[in-house]
Amino acid sequence: MDEALAKKIAERHGLVIRADDPISVLVTINDDHTERFVAQLATLQRNLFEKHKSEMELFSKRWSDEAKLNTEKVVNAFLASSKTVATNVIEDNATKIAARLQTEGKALTAELRQVAKTGLVVAAFSLTASLITFASVLLTLFYR
Repeated sequence: MDEALAKKIAERHGLVIRADDPISVLVTINDDHTERFVAQLATLQRNLFEKHKSEMELFSKRWSDEAKLNTEKVVNAFLASSKTVATNVIEDNATKIAARLQTEGKALTAELRQVAKTGLVVAAFSLTASLITFASVLLTLFYR
């Protein structure tokens, strides 16, 4: 038996316990059982800790996988939305560009027609002037 324990019993109860006292055997048995019980508790605690750790790792992985899945859904939705917006903008701009090209093409065609008409008028005047000049030359040669 521990000397400190024997002293404590003596002070509290007024009994002196020696090493060969039967109560010392019970204290030793109690100490042995206590040590085994503490060892079993430590083992159980380690096992529970490992089980809890495994469950927490499983939950963590599940949460991580769910977060990745949700992130992928958000990114895919954003990309789809962006694609739709980009397609709409491109189609709208293509329509505007086509309308502008058509308008400018019509204006250019009208301007070319006007230039062609002016060219035809000038050509007609030039032909008329040439014919008059030719006729003048013929008349001059003929009446001379």
